[in-house]
Amino acid sequence: MSKNYDIKDTIISISSGFNKSAIAIIRMSGDDCFEIASKFIKPAKSFKNIKPDSALKLSVYDENDELIDRVIAIPYIEPKSYTGENMLEIFCHGSTYIVKKIINTAIKYSARQAYNGEFSFRAFLNGKIDLSQAEAINDLINSETKKQHEIAIRQLSGNIKSKISSIKENLIELLSEIEVRIDDNYEEMEKLDYDKFQKKLSNIINECEKFAKSFESGKYLKSGVKIAITGLPNSGKSSLLNTLVGYNRAIVSQKPGTTRDTIEETIEINGYKVIINDTAGINLASEDEIEKEGIERSRDAIKKADIIIFLIDISQKADIENEKIEREIIENKRSDSTLIKVFSKSDLKPKIEIPDNSLKISSLTNENIDRLKEIIISNIESKNFDSGEILTSIRHYKCLNESLVYLNETKKIIFSNQKEEIELIAENLRSALNSLVDIVGETTSEDILHKIFSDFCVGK
Repeated sequence: MSKNYDIKDTIISISSGFNKSAIAIIRMSGDDCFEIASKFIKPAKSFKNIKPDSALKLSVYDENDELIDRVIAIPYIEPKSYTGENMLEIFCHGSTYIVKKIINTAIKYSARQAYNGEFSFRAFLNGKIDLSQAEAINDLINSETKKQHEIAIRQLSGNIKSKISSIKENLIELLSEIEVRIDDNYEEMEKLDYDKFQKKLSNIINECEKFAKSFESGKYLKSGVKIAITGLPNSGKSSLLNTLVGYNRAIVSQKPGTTRDTIEETIEINGYKVIINDTAGINLASEDEIEKEGIERSRDAIKKADIIIFLIDISQKADIENEKIEREIIENKRSDSTLIKVFSKSDLKPKIEIPDNSLKISSLTNENIDRLKEIIISNIESKNFDSGEILTSIRHYKCLNESLVYLNETKKIIFSNQKEEIELIAENLRSALNSLVDIVGETTSEDILHKIFSDFCVGK
């Protein structure tokens, strides 16, 4: 690992965020944790014969023996701590001056400022968590919605590890069947039953493919579902955005073309993160350069959207432009995105014929807004969500796909009747295993570890 992550050092950092608050939490971890603490926290004897997990009322002094703060401190004896090392958590008043002063005093007595994610890195090194759980900690901290929180909690509880361990066990069993025959110089072992071997291999491949496929669902949970609101100018797009987000995010005017650029807002619907784009009205006949640029950005939003809401104003006479816009949407949308046609301004007298079973809404009276949300939720939940474990990490997804490459290559060798290449089969299975366990950090390179933990906040 990087020299910055020297595990021999005792490290210190704030864990509760550098904002003025009633209480702040400072964390210190390392073999010399209590010895260093005894040099500036009194009474020093508190760090002799420590009773683990006990709350101690103590006083913190600087190097000039001047009182900094009266604190509560909780000591943790290795290995029964978050990091697996001796660790001290100091609860002080949340003044930024007090926090900095305590940390700087500890540093003067030979502690070191922790780097991003260094506490979690030590927890990983000391076997307190695997790499997927470490990543789940970061996801938990960054969770914005109920669903993001739920999946992070499941992964932090070790669900990914359990899933990988199950596949790993079956893969090791296959590999051992091959390796024992490679070492069988005297041909004492019975010949490998390739039919049974192939069935076991196919089961592993199917399980990995199903797990990898869950990433399609997981990315919606983690990154959010993108919705583009489109339609003619003055069809009620900005009013719908404001209704969905719950406040006047966009300017609403009776004058067409008020929105000249896309306006993006993130909300939570039924626990899901939803990113809504209010796009510029699509006026295909416009010669205005600014409006044309806005329309081009609307096309781009349609291309990126998972769900497109096409608004048709019922208070306006039938317009051939709506048909052109619908064709424009169909031409630009992704094959896996959903188009929802919605008739807006239902509080006004209709001037067009509205097909039966059409969705009519009013952003003024909120008519059918809940129904629109239900349709959005139904579309989100149709993205292969199930009760099983879901991948949300692109790194995990890449590891699984890499493993599948080797597994499918093994299958190809067997099907092509090159069974004499038993060593090649073993090599592919070993590579598949290494890629698989990379998810939980058993074979992860130092560069990747550094990248993962450097994305953490400094106190975690």
